[in-house]
Amino acid sequence: MLNNNQPIISKFPLASILNFCYPAPAVPIEDAVLQGVDYFTPNEIECRIYTGVEIRSTDDAFEALNKLRDKGIRYPLITLGEKGIVYYNGTENVYKEARKVEAIDTTAAGDTFSGTLAAMIIAGKSMDEAVDIAQRASSIAVTRLGAQDAIPMLSEVV
Repeated sequence: MLNNNQPIISKFPLASILNFCYPAPAVPIEDAVLQGVDYFTPNEIECRIYTGVEIRSTDDAFEALNKLRDKGIRYPLITLGEKGIVYYNGTENVYKEARKVEAIDTTAAGDTFSGTLAAMIIAGKSMDEAVDIAQRASSIAVTRLGAQDAIPMLSEVV
């Protein structure tokens, strides 16, 4: 699906459209296409396809963030599951621990995180605030079974 959208994504910088790319399932994307992405949210496994970095530590994750930025991605974020998240907030690379929950189903974790992040950025939240809220939403989703039914309502996270 993502491969079919590469010609569209490559036009975003020309149209001044704020865009979000959640590359799941991950497929190779040409670097020229990634230059048009504002927010890019792979998990640590997907990120390896785009950076070649196997993330085993925070330093590895920051190296991967820098490689994504070098490709022209404005705000890369890498979700690390139960280990948290790393992201570039416009000023610096940031690591935040995951919220501690009893996860029972991670099916909707990435979709919930990425969708909530996009909604919060569009609503005018700062990157740090948006990530906090997206982490909260994702941490609720993994405590529930299923996909759509697991995604929390806005009132549960703000």
